[in-house]
Order: sequence, then C-alpha cells, then structure tokens
Amino acid sequence: MKKIAKLLGIAVAASVIGLSITGCATAIEASGPVAAAQEGFTGPQQGFIGAAGGSYYQAATVSQLQTLQRDGQRRAEVVITGNIVNEIRDGRYFTFRDDTGEVVVRINRRYWGGMSVGPNDLVQIYGRAERRSDGTIRVEARIIRMA
Repeated sequence: MKKIAKLLGIAVAASVIGLSITGCATAIEASGPVAAAQEGFTGPQQGFIGAAGGSYYQAATVSQLQTLQRDGQRRAEVVITGNIVNEIRDGRYFTFRDDTGEVVVRINRRYWGGMSVGPNDLVQIYGRAERRSDGTIRVEARIIRMA
C-alpha cells in the first residue's frame, strides 16, 4: 500500500509540473512477482505439526533461548547462527537448527532480501526471541544473511 500511495503521489506531482509517467506501474507490477519467486527458502516443506547486526543483538544458541522467562526475561533481541532446515507453513514459518537444538523462526517475506537459502546454507538471523504463552520459544526475524 505504501508503494501505491507513493506512486500516486509521484503521479500527481508529475502531472502538476507537466510530466508523463505512463508505463511506470507496469514495470513495478512485472518486477514484484518475479523477484518474489527467486528468493526465500528453497528446501523441503511440510505441514504444520504443532504448537542488522551490532551490539543491540546478543549472540545466542537455541539452547540458550530456552532460558527465557526462567531468567525473568520473556523477550530478547538475539542473533542465531545455523541452518533453516524446512518450511513449516505459510512461507513464513521455518524450523531453524543449530548445534544445540531447533526453534521455530518466523521470517516475513520482505526480510529475505533477494536471497535463496537451502537447508545446507549457514545463515545468521537477527530478531526477537520470545517465550509464548504456551511455553514455546519463537524467533521473529528482522534481518537474515548468509554466515
């Protein structure tokens, strides 16, 4: 929606000063789906089976994430390094594995940044780890990059 509003604003500004921007919307529509098809997780998928760097993020392992809330802290900004081994559902939920265990990671499509990642690719995920009300830990990714 923001892109459309921005384009409409540009179109209005262009018409005020007498410029024509025909064909601009077609170019944007053509680039969107093509780019989306080339990025994201490229490994195995399965059905749902159950419930940018810097000092702001703290390096952690999956086993260290399990201590959330037991330490009086329900959330933490973390960076985890490991592999995305499969897609759980919706193209946004994935199983992430490091040497210490597995955790569910939610990666919004906009955070892939054009990358294609397979199960053998080592990645770093920067995001918010949170203990959910059902006791499970989930990481909401904000940045993903190859390690």
